[in-house]
Amino acid sequence: MKVLSPTIKKILRVSLTASLLMLSGCVGVMVAGAGAGTMAAQDARSVGTQLDDEAIENRAINAIRAAPDVTDQSHVEVVSYNRIVLLVGQTPTVSYKQKLAELIAEVPNIRKVYNEMQVAGPRSTLTALSDSTITTKIKTSLLTESDFPSSKIKVVTENGEVFLMGLISREQATRASNIARATGGVQKVVQLFEYAE
Repeated sequence: MKVLSPTIKKILRVSLTASLLMLSGCVGVMVAGAGAGTMAAQDARSVGTQLDDEAIENRAINAIRAAPDVTDQSHVEVVSYNRIVLLVGQTPTVSYKQKLAELIAEVPNIRKVYNEMQVAGPRSTLTALSDSTITTKIKTSLLTESDFPSSKIKVVTENGEVFLMGLISREQATRASNIARATGGVQKVVQLFEYAE
């Protein structure tokens, strides 16, 4: 039997409190703020970097939308963690893949871009649902892992490929990768971690 870490206990307390307040019909902004504050405090990134990542994702999405000739034929997702950007999805040609990378490269404040776009047709609805399920399973497994900083890891699944981002130790990276590999439906695990040692 696994013992819940203090972090998980805190998350469960906040979730339980929020659920009880919802049932009583009086959900306040303070509850959402408290939960967000707890998660922000547990993140390895500074609050400023978390805000930078949010801004980078928004600017990148806007830059991509400004090229409808490419984006209308592509499925693109942009994830930023610690100002490192992961670009995943499908696009029909190599030139479109390069164009998407060029558009992202113009966004300020990015340290590095991983262009993991696949030259292929868009994933099916069934595959998208499977990817979402895989991500949820991995996040749940990381959350229930004892003495593990699950809130410091970002999990992205695209076409059965799992991308792991975060600022953790090498030992934690190995544990996270092993958990992801053991999850049903995972075809490949790609580590994009930065190491805090």
